[in-house]
Amino acid sequence: MESICRSVFTYGLENGGPAGLLYGFIFCFIGYLAVVLSLAELVSMMPNAAGQYYWVGALTPPRYGKFLSWIIGGYLPGTSVFVGLMTSVFAFLGADGVIHMCKEVEDLEVEVPRSLVAFARDDGLPSSLYLKEMIEPSF
Repeated sequence: MESICRSVFTYGLENGGPAGLLYGFIFCFIGYLAVVLSLAELVSMMPNAAGQYYWVGALTPPRYGKFLSWIIGGYLPGTSVFVGLMTSVFAFLGADGVIHMCKEVEDLEVEVPRSLVAFARDDGLPSSLYLKEMIEPSF
């Protein structure tokens, strides 16, 4: 398992070194937290298992709704712009899976946003501790 985890860090170590991994992780976590809080707000107002596709269609002018929903559908599985940040992004994939399960949850306007924020917290802390252990000898 450790070798699998370490192989994920290869991109960051080769393209930014330990400092790039650390600051990339912090950068990605802050951005990820902003996204998760935005998603939590949206799902609390308009719970729907379609998530981002639905919200784009509902919140944009009708003329552009279908097209922009289609664009979002292709963009979400996209890749990181910065090669060195690909490693940090891996730690934060999957939060929107909570949204797609929202129709199966009681009191979903409260529980789904709470689960999104808990996912960010519970995913970010262990990842940061592992990252610290991995790059600490380099500093």
